Amino acid sequence: MFVGGSGPGNYTRIQDAVDAASEHGDKDHDGMTEPDCLEAAGGFMEINFFSVYGKEKKSYLGECWGYAIDTYYDTLGKTNLGDLRNTQAFILFGDPSLKIGGYSLTTA
Repeated sequence: MFVGGSGPGNYTRIQDAVDAASEHGDKDHDGMTEPDCLEAAGGFMEINFFSVYGKEKKSYLGECWGYAIDTYYDTLGKTNLGDLRNTQAFILFGDPSLKIGGYSLTTA
């Protein structure tokens, strides 16, 4: 990718080159073209971790973490070392049986 000159991979403006490098379409196949940093790698994992809590009403830390890992593999695959690194770097610190939002108190 170059700015200036002519031929394939050349751009006349720096912003055009940045735009071409940073967006490669709908990587997660959800019908929306978010920035690639949200559709792949760690961003994809974080979005799905919180999505399952909000949309699927999963309330345990381990369920949300497992869903994010499984969805990553199901959607983006595990075809290269980058995929393996992304899932191994998404470490869960804490008790997977921890209930997100805590437990409600009941009084008699």
